[in-house]
Amino acid sequence: MSSIEEAVTSAAMVTDTELLRLYEEALWHADALMTPGTQPMAAMASSPAARRLYALAQAAKQLPHLFLYAHLVQWTNEPDGAPDDLLEALQGVCAVTLGLTHRALEAHAQMVGFQIRGWVHQGVEWSAQRLWQGWDADASVLIDESRDATDALGVALGALIADRMGVCEQLAASVAHLLTIYAIVTGALWPGQLVT
Repeated sequence: MSSIEEAVTSAAMVTDTELLRLYEEALWHADALMTPGTQPMAAMASSPAARRLYALAQAAKQLPHLFLYAHLVQWTNEPDGAPDDLLEALQGVCAVTLGLTHRALEAHAQMVGFQIRGWVHQGVEWSAQRLWQGWDADASVLIDESRDATDALGVALGALIADRMGVCEQLAASVAHLLTIYAIVTGALWPGQLVT
């Protein structure tokens, strides 16, 4: 376990390839944690629009938990780090929210006829830029990133009707913020394991 500040420094050294690997790990983590009630409706014979809306609604339901755990981790962060149980809870809710956001992006891609790879890579690149730029020593990184992820998901929901590409951009932005949180928390839980 390390402090959030040390984890931010460690996360700033990840490459895009390592961040993409971490993204895929987070999706696996999300699938392992999701309860049947939060699983996207992929098995059901529903339209992509219904799957997209369902995944976005489920992701939105996770946001209060994300924000709460981000606050708790930031507030309990001592020189030797925040408690592992809080870090694990934040990592889990972040993974589930990221997984649901990814499912919404998949369903939206099916609706508008594009491949999601480009938007996923955009989210990974934006996350890398955020990690590389760093933050002030007294910044509440996890709180700020959870707030920004919430804002991006809210804008994506608002863009559903009139701005098909705006939905993609905002989902990619949400991916970036969620992946940034996931990377920092992973670095705090397992120092030295973030960069391979």
